[in-house]
Amino acid sequence: MHFISRSKVFLDEEKKKKCNFPELNEEDWLCKLMFLADITAWQNQTVLSIFEQWKGFASKLNIFFCDVTPNLYKYSTFQT
Repeated sequence: MHFISRSKVFLDEEKKKKCNFPELNEEDWLCKLMFLADITAWQNQTVLSIFEQWKGFASKLNIFFCDVTPNLYKYSTFQT
């Protein structure tokens, strides 16, 4: 339902500008626009989530290597 509000805001802004876009009167084109707005918003959230998880994993991996390489085992629970 987010895409409906986004496209409504878009349409309201275009009406205020008084721009003449014949596509805004076509229902099929508007449906495609709303679908595209929804998909790109979802994709952006997904990519950001994956990136944040990757940064966390990379940070933990760095701590692990810094701990194991000099044989400190300060944060690791095992020893060789």
